[in-house]
Amino acid sequence: MFGGHQKTAMHKSVYGTVTKMFGNFGYVDDEIFFLREVVSGVQPRAGDHVFVSANYTPNMPIKWNADRLEVRTKQHHQPPPPPPPSRHRHHQQQQPPPMPSRRDAYSNRGYGRSSGGNGVKREASSSRHQPSTSSNYAVSVPTRLFALPQFSVMDLRQRYPRLYLPSDFYHVSNTWLDEFPIDQPFQLGRHCAFHIFPKEVDSLDQQEAMNAAEPADQDYRYCAKVMLLASPPLDQLYSRTCALAHDTAEVRNRCTSVQRNLQFLCGISGGRSGEPLALGGPWSPSMDGEDPEGDPEVLINTAVRHVKRLIGVDLSGCTNWCKFMEYRYFRTGRPDKQRPPAEETVVVYLPDVWSLMPGGDEEWQVRCQAWEDRLELLLEPPKPPTPPPSPEQQASKTDGEGEGEGNNDEAKEAATGDKDETGENQQQEMAEEESSEQQEEMETAASEAPTKARNKGWRIAKNHQKSEIINFEMKSLNPADLPGMKVPDLRRELELRGLSNKGLKAQLIARLEEALQKQQQEEQEKEKQQDDGEQKKSDEKAKTDDGTEASKDDAASAMPAPPPPPKELTEAEKDRLRRMHKLPDAPALFVTPSRTARNCRLDCQLIPLAQLLAYRLDASREHTFEVSMFAEQFNDMLSRDCAFNISAALERKAKSLRTFRPDLLLSFVYFDRDRAGYLLCRDLEDLLHGLGTLRSRYQARRLAELLAASSSATASSSRRSSELPMLRYRCLTDFAEEPAGEGEDDDDAMKAEILVTGGNRDLLSATAASASVAVVSETGESAAAVLRRAKQERDDALRRLSAAAAQLTEAVVRLAAGQSAKQAATAEVRQLRDTVRNLKREEAAQRSALADHRRLVRATADVLERARQPLFDLFDKKDAAEESAAAEDGATSTGAAAAV
Repeated sequence: MFGGHQKTAMHKSVYGTVTKMFGNFGYVDDEIFFLREVVSGVQPRAGDHVFVSANYTPNMPIKWNADRLEVRTKQHHQPPPPPPPSRHRHHQQQQPPPMPSRRDAYSNRGYGRSSGGNGVKREASSSRHQPSTSSNYAVSVPTRLFALPQFSVMDLRQRYPRLYLPSDFYHVSNTWLDEFPIDQPFQLGRHCAFHIFPKEVDSLDQQEAMNAAEPADQDYRYCAKVMLLASPPLDQLYSRTCALAHDTAEVRNRCTSVQRNLQFLCGISGGRSGEPLALGGPWSPSMDGEDPEGDPEVLINTAVRHVKRLIGVDLSGCTNWCKFMEYRYFRTGRPDKQRPPAEETVVVYLPDVWSLMPGGDEEWQVRCQAWEDRLELLLEPPKPPTPPPSPEQQASKTDGEGEGEGNNDEAKEAATGDKDETGENQQQEMAEEESSEQQEEMETAASEAPTKARNKGWRIAKNHQKSEIINFEMKSLNPADLPGMKVPDLRRELELRGLSNKGLKAQLIARLEEALQKQQQEEQEKEKQQDDGEQKKSDEKAKTDDGTEASKDDAASAMPAPPPPPKELTEAEKDRLRRMHKLPDAPALFVTPSRTARNCRLDCQLIPLAQLLAYRLDASREHTFEVSMFAEQFNDMLSRDCAFNISAALERKAKSLRTFRPDLLLSFVYFDRDRAGYLLCRDLEDLLHGLGTLRSRYQARRLAELLAASSSATASSSRRSSELPMLRYRCLTDFAEEPAGEGEDDDDAMKAEILVTGGNRDLLSATAASASVAVVSETGESAAAVLRRAKQERDDALRRLSAAAAQLTEAVVRLAAGQSAKQAATAEVRQLRDTVRNLKREEAAQRSALADHRRLVRATADVLERARQPLFDLFDKKDAAEESAAAEDGATSTGAAAAV
């Protein structure tokens, strides 16, 4: 059983035994679940005694999940044998795992040594920087150049032999080298977090996302995609990865690698277990712009539009769009489908999405309040407004008030309407007989048909009355309630309407929404036909009236029908809505995956960089290749920056009590996966050679061993104790007090000197001058003359070098001025973009208000036109009557005059 080491409510570090071992995972004492990815050193086997650090996860089937595991054998308590003195570039563990794992795939991509159980012997001292649980040397150093501007198919095959290459791919450009040069690296620790809602939750501005649907003129010759970085703040990143000198033992034991703390928001095609893909899509000339090659804003607009449509995140507020990579494909033509050959370009951006994070607690509260209002609206939908009284109801009220005055009129109508009532009674009796016959036929058919019980009151109709109830429930179904319904209820609704009930929930919802829209259109047509029939009858009855009743009927028909009452939710449905709309405690950006994108199979997930680097060997999709290649280049960029940081720090000397250089410590920890606290000098040589500074093997080894000699592991003592020379890098990061005169300015100066001198690159210019001394002149010059000319050329070269140094100093000054101007321009551009965005929002609001005003004016004009038309008819009739009366009077007067 367990022997306790450290244990808290949510975390524990204990000893145990591996009880079960499978392909990529296993169990410790049948209680702790672990993956091979978290294993340090030798891969465990069933029955091994291990030390495990685990976290409590109440929402998982196995409550304890390991974040670190190490095999504890007798070799850990005995001096291990020294490693062989071979200089082979790839060292493998003596005890390979039973089958390849993701960590093996990661190490086989060209990364360096891992000594495993036969690691380098470490001194048994009382230093506080000794590793807490592991004595293995597991350093991951790439044995290749970090930064290359472009790759072809052959380059990728040699550099990443396990990476799948699409058949149409032929070239990739690493444009991040221009965005992040070696002296201006990518800054880690820019806090950004994402909160991913379930797919059933729609975005707050869903209508805007619907309007940004795929246009008809989209062109796949250019595609724009993004990779959104999620990172903890810089202080938390240091605390989680570096095991600072002033941290507690518990914090140190829980440290993980940098690649596990950097995550990317990726789309997942085919559900949670599918392959990752970058978010984006094809270019549209009508919506994004006409010139994607000449105007950089065009493809940025493409990326903003697709990200808004896919996950509901508006990236228009990002001010810095890093063009990270550019893939090129050549699509062969399809003569049978009239498809000509074409070249496609896919651009992957790394925008500053962290600039979209809430600026303070007030802004965060405003964003949360919008979602809480949305939840309240779903839980308690507003009741439909009470319709105004119909003209019949108003007429009945006026009839009640003027009852005495209408008696004479009723008597007249009774006298003139006897014939009409007899005809209507006959028609009513015939209709009742037909309905009774139909009811009897339905009852007999229902008695013979099998009945089926339905949950929540739904059942097959047995008679005409029950069919009317079901029809009423079908009409009263609100489309806004569909996302909160369960799948069985959706299937039953589709069965009632005679539609297919197969498919996923998103497909069922879309199918039912379409059916409800058609049903609403049919009801509106029926109501319109009924209104037309009633209008005809009222027109026939109102021939002798003054036309006021006709105007009332027109006003009543112009009024919209009252909306159906919303469906009342059960407590279980309300709890489900609350769970789906649960908000995070810390500020984050809200992500709402689209329910209809990629055939309703798109999902979103935050994937660590380490998992993206451990790509699947059976991946065979272009979007997976693009994500894996991006992860490799992002890792190479960080490796280059960390190696350059270490190279600059090797020029200085420092013993340790407090970490004053966490950035340098992060650079070392980036390669020291198990945080052993030291790097072998041969790995430092590989780092120096990887920068391409043209140092010789002796120069690189001498530079590494100079500092290693002062870190209690000198070269001579290492040879006497059969150990390889190593550098304990804590001596460069931890100090008893902050050293005077050594800081970031010194590092910047050292980096500038490395860039200028470039190792041995400055000697290449003098090669031609020195070669002239060794060659005998063909004109018969003496050796003294040749020597004098060579010396003069050397002096000239030195003068040119001094002039170049002065020019370089001047260029550095101009560069600093340019950087300040660039920052000012960037701030001004950000301010202008904010102003433009605000103006666009105001313009959209004004246009919306203008459209509403225009609709209101048109509706009012229509109502007035229908209301005054009967009055015009009445006036026409009155004028005609007056004219006829005048004519009769004229005729009478004329006849009387003639008679006289």
